Amino acid sequence: MSKQTRGEWAVRTRSVHGTYCYEGGDAHATIVSPSTGIFVAEAKGGPTTAEANAARIVACVNALDGIEDPAAFMERAVVAMERGR
Repeated sequence: MSKQTRGEWAVRTRSVHGTYCYEGGDAHATIVSPSTGIFVAEAKGGPTTAEANAARIVACVNALDGIEDPAAFMERAVVAMERGR
């Protein structure tokens, strides 16, 4: 996670006109960093799929917010889970 995209992320699924943004038949759910206003990513699919995928991405990122080294944290978590099997 870069310094510019730290902090809580959010999903934006509607355009300013109150409808889903479509391109080539796919709906787009936009992921933004509300604290900075920076566009982070876009999830595509049907309206339900795009929003669900974006929500999962946002939940994961927000869960790791504040952890100094998210990659190292996840490596330790995987090792701990494998030991618990």
